[in-house]
Amino acid sequence: MIKETRPQRQQPNSDLMDSMARRTFVSSSLLLTGTIVAWPMSLVRQQATAKELSKLKHFTTTKPWNFDAAEIHLTSLGEERFTVLRSALCSGDDATCCLASVLIKRMEQEALPLLPELIALAKDDQSPNWFRAVIVIGKFGESAQVAAPALDDRLAASSGLYQLDVVNSLIQIQPSRLDELSEFLHSALDQCELAFPACLIVGELEERGRRFLPQLESLVLDDTTEARPDIRCEAARAICKITNK
Repeated sequence: MIKETRPQRQQPNSDLMDSMARRTFVSSSLLLTGTIVAWPMSLVRQQATAKELSKLKHFTTTKPWNFDAAEIHLTSLGEERFTVLRSALCSGDDATCCLASVLIKRMEQEALPLLPELIALAKDDQSPNWFRAVIVIGKFGESAQVAAPALDDRLAASSGLYQLDVVNSLIQIQPSRLDELSEFLHSALDQCELAFPACLIVGELEERGRRFLPQLESLVLDDTTEARPDIRCEAARAICKITNK
């Protein structure tokens, strides 16, 4: 009688069994807490953000930059645009950060959720785009009061045109500080290299800019050979805005 022999069943590797058991335990635990759903989805969102950030960066590869097209693309992303803009501000890529600043400026109050990232950028000494964040923060007006301490630090550490940018933003978010900050504008109006942007700033003050009228009139009437026509024109325009004439 022939005895039937069956091949012995190979015993599973104990290490493999331990690994599978651990994996099953972890998966079950994640499933119970809902993490098993959130974790893969976060990776998907990261990949989607990286993809959209790459598309946004593409708008900086052609000259001149097509800001309107970039804005249309950003608007098409809906709420995801905030995540993309946050990534752009923190990307470390100068061109992308610059483009994001311009687009945020166009969004005005709608971009207020991005204020924390803008404040962080304004405080970043290593970023060449900190002054762009300062300018954008000012566009939020009094809604950005929380940014005042960071801007005050910048005011003390800046000079020239950069300092004017900080002064302008501080006046916009804290209008009551105009008396305190006027000295910077008076000084700028007396400097050839700063008079033009200073005229732009005081012109936007409208009625509150009356204290600067004597200096503006002096700039308009300056007929010396050193007088710059663009400064004289902008001073005249500022006078019209302030006097509403």
